[in-house]
Amino acid sequence: MTHRIACVLLLCVVAAGRANAQTGTTSQPPSARAAADFPEEPPSDERGGIAGYVSVNFGRGSTPEKSALTGDVEGGFRVGQHVSVFGAYGFVGNLEPSTLQPYVDIAVGQVAKRNIAVSGEAREPARYAWGGVRIDVPTSFHVSPFVMAGGGWAHSTPSARFTYTAGSPTVNGSTATAGQDATTDVLSTGVFVGDSWDAAMLRLAAGLSIPIHRAWSVEGRYSWSRMFASNPVTAQGVTAGLTFRF
Repeated sequence: MTHRIACVLLLCVVAAGRANAQTGTTSQPPSARAAADFPEEPPSDERGGIAGYVSVNFGRGSTPEKSALTGDVEGGFRVGQHVSVFGAYGFVGNLEPSTLQPYVDIAVGQVAKRNIAVSGEAREPARYAWGGVRIDVPTSFHVSPFVMAGGGWAHSTPSARFTYTAGSPTVNGSTATAGQDATTDVLSTGVFVGDSWDAAMLRLAAGLSIPIHRAWSVEGRYSWSRMFASNPVTAQGVTAGLTFRF
């Protein structure tokens, strides 16, 4: 019996000692310095959640023949730590108008039979849609490089601009001045019909991203495209734009 009483007393002493230790070591709120030492919560695209972005870019595109305005709107979402899938829709202001110039020359000849003197210049703007994979390369610098690769579809929309020669009669019978626009008048006669085309497209790009805000960054990129029309077209461009991440 005495042995049992001693055991009970010993257990009571141990329990009391633990309770006293816990009371004396009650956690206190961290100091301002300790709180400052905690890292900030990483943005959503670093902690495994779905993160997306929208980008708008404009610049100059060129082919072996011409240089013209180009641009696109792009959107994507992250599927890996530094990997995103994306889709984009854009345009190129002029590709290879020499393939359309014979149609323009025919139009000039047709209206010349009516004693109307004009000159004409072909244009070959195109629209395209493409998608693929984007890989952002992490660095310890403020600037982050990235590469993109994918494919899509391109559609040309041929056009032309005609101008009257000074002193020439116009389609409606008046006298033209030098450089007066004749595009609407010539096209109304139905003599110019350019051949549009649709073609598969391969596109590669590389660039740099510079953060300017937690959600915003400025990007510059170089792109190379191959459009597999009946007469394949190769285009390249340098663009810059804004990207918003969410």
